[in-house]
Amino acid sequence: MRKGIVPAKKHNLNFYSLKTIFETMLKKLILLALFFLTGYSASLWAQGSIQGRITDGVSKKPLAFATVNLLRSDSSVVSGYITQEDGLFHIEQIPAGTYLLRISFLGYQTLWTPNVSIKKGEQIQLNTLIMQPQGITKKEVIITAERSVITSNAEKKVFTVDPLLNPGASASDVLQQIPSVTTDQDGNINLRGEGAVTILIDGKPSALSGNGGSLLQQINASSIEKIEVITNPSSKYDADGSNGIINIILKKDSKRGSNALINTSYGLWDKTVLGLNGNYRSKKINTFINANYRYYPVYGRHQINRDYALESNPFLYSQKENSMSYPHNLSFRAGIDINLNEKHSLSLSTLWGSEHQTDDETYTYIAQDAVGSYLLHRILKNRIVNPSFNFEHTLNYRRQFTKPSQILTAAAAWSRDNDYKTIDGNNYNLLPDGTWIDSTWIGSHTIYDNKNDIVVAQVDYEQPLIKDWKLESGLKGTFRFIDNRYFGERNEEGIWMADTSSSSIKYRDQIYAAYGMLSGNIHKLNVRMGLRAEQSYRSFSVLQRSDDFNARYLNFFPSLFLTRKISDHFSVFASYTKRINRPSVFVLNPYPFNNDPNNQMRGNPDVLPEMIHAFELGSHWNSTAHSLSATLYMRQTLNKIQRIRVTEGFISTVQIQNIQSTMNTGAEGMWRAEWARWVNTTLSGNLYSININSDGVGGLVRSQGWAWTGKLLTIMRPAKGFIDLQISGYYNSPFITLQGRILSMYSSDISLKKDILKKHGSITVGLNDIFNTRRFRVNSQYENISQSVTYNRQSRIFLIGFSYRFGGNENSMQRKKTLIDDFGGGGGGE
Repeated sequence: MRKGIVPAKKHNLNFYSLKTIFETMLKKLILLALFFLTGYSASLWAQGSIQGRITDGVSKKPLAFATVNLLRSDSSVVSGYITQEDGLFHIEQIPAGTYLLRISFLGYQTLWTPNVSIKKGEQIQLNTLIMQPQGITKKEVIITAERSVITSNAEKKVFTVDPLLNPGASASDVLQQIPSVTTDQDGNINLRGEGAVTILIDGKPSALSGNGGSLLQQINASSIEKIEVITNPSSKYDADGSNGIINIILKKDSKRGSNALINTSYGLWDKTVLGLNGNYRSKKINTFINANYRYYPVYGRHQINRDYALESNPFLYSQKENSMSYPHNLSFRAGIDINLNEKHSLSLSTLWGSEHQTDDETYTYIAQDAVGSYLLHRILKNRIVNPSFNFEHTLNYRRQFTKPSQILTAAAAWSRDNDYKTIDGNNYNLLPDGTWIDSTWIGSHTIYDNKNDIVVAQVDYEQPLIKDWKLESGLKGTFRFIDNRYFGERNEEGIWMADTSSSSIKYRDQIYAAYGMLSGNIHKLNVRMGLRAEQSYRSFSVLQRSDDFNARYLNFFPSLFLTRKISDHFSVFASYTKRINRPSVFVLNPYPFNNDPNNQMRGNPDVLPEMIHAFELGSHWNSTAHSLSATLYMRQTLNKIQRIRVTEGFISTVQIQNIQSTMNTGAEGMWRAEWARWVNTTLSGNLYSININSDGVGGLVRSQGWAWTGKLLTIMRPAKGFIDLQISGYYNSPFITLQGRILSMYSSDISLKKDILKKHGSITVGLNDIFNTRRFRVNSQYENISQSVTYNRQSRIFLIGFSYRFGGNENSMQRKKTLIDDFGGGGGGE
């Protein structure tokens, strides 16, 4: 039995010199921050300051981006502030006197606080200020205010979702419109050209997210409130997720009274989507339900060609796959939010889901020598039945102290995904004319049974310090329990024989984390610096092997964010974080997944975690109608987990190995223009360089290459009575891999929406992949083999949808605003 820490690989001295320089710079910046903090404290103490928090009068949630102005008696502005995401504002350097406080925000009644008297050096702490939405009456009043589609800061970008312009869309479809995020045919995610992206649901890890792309295709866009893309997460988040975090925040209606939204869509090939969102909110209690059904059958075509350029006996190999998938997804989510009083709140929610998917696959294998004679001519037909079941239960508690920025939150969650798959195959040799030779029949029966449990418990605390400085801290425990059973048998000549690779895997993972974040302003420089410590224990055992794989790691993950506000419209920022990417069970499993026996995947229990150092430097400019953001970034990954393809005969196997390092550097930009009240455009692009240092592993073809992606989204909302229009498109250029390159991919979508029934209902039609160009293509070169792969999954789909909102609420506002998720910190959302 092997226990203990697997020794890490050695790396070049250049990186460690660079690492030492940055660690030294980080220490000096912290000391410099403390020096300026104490120096400025003495000079500014003679002037007063005022601090408070703004909340929504209906939802009781903090209100971000509200404008706070301090006015003299002649209405001239002394100073101002834009509230942060926690609703907090802090105006400082105020001369002694009596002032008028004005707070305003689109869609809300302006709040006035007269006779605010400030003495010399006085620091005033106001009680929580409540803003009431406009239009609250006993009769139903509909007020429409445009939401900010994209908001951003140094740490993350937030994208609100408008599902009415995407009939039948899934979470995977929505991500296609988000800058720097790309998805392949199966919904697997890349961020800035690399994978290993962590998916959070409502700010927390879930057993459901272990399904990767399949999870995203199960979630209806109509259930999503917004999506957060965190390219450089701070120490407040889990350190796992090397290339970033995507946090999908589901809807909870905030309007008073009873509300409901039903939506349905239908597309070609009987694609059907049904959804219901409903809630009842009183002054102290909000209950909500969300139910979705999704039936989205798709067909796929997969082509593989290999040229075996051997010195003796060269030959050509080709493989074709035709598949049809019939997935039925059903989910139900319900919960309750309770405001016990002004300082205590409690939230409980539960989610239940099931999926039953049937796949029919047909593989045709052909190998011919140099003169065209058949070396292999076989057909394989698979019937796959895949029922699965999942649930998730969460409990959140929030305590608001007297000071607005003093908050205690606690949360716990338990989620499970139970996946059971059976594969029945029939394998025959073929005659040259394609006739099956019955005497060559080989039958197979395979069972995959996987149970994945995740339990999370955390507590977070925010404490104001001197002036506008704040300390955030938290503890978190994450526990994963995965049981994976594989059983296979083959029937040759009428005799069933067990597969020698049948196995049972038990995986146990414990991560204990503690973090601290210090944030505040040094003159006009906003500083957020933190440190996270994670102690992880991993146990991995495989049936039929005498040795277990155990490892423990203690790691520290610093982060530093600096933001400088140059003017009311322009700011710059810089950041550094250290992160980790721990190998999954799929990566560790030493037994091949042989759905297709000629193309297999084999994990490696000895794979080490990746270590990532990420740097960003950027700016953000906005005006009334336009916004522009630009970011330069660099990410170095040590012990990069890489897929290496090897071939023995007709069988090609992808193996998992660590290579020395990769370096990803690039520039990312996003421009949003509001040309008029009825039309806006969002254009984004990402240009990056990939540098691979494999140290000879995998027969490296190219070590460096450039790539770029571009996305365009245009939304037109003409005057009342007209049809709304959305057009989107993207392009991904070719980019290199360790053994070749992935070719370009591009696509465009269009949808139209017409409001009906006094704007309570709408009809939407859409066409995805207008020109039928969305296909995944890879060219590889390894050993003496050249390989090309083309995967074309059905993507040009016409859909029509209908939605209707109803309810007898006192305040029926179709307003758009930013909500702050209660399940924060410790490695969940903020």
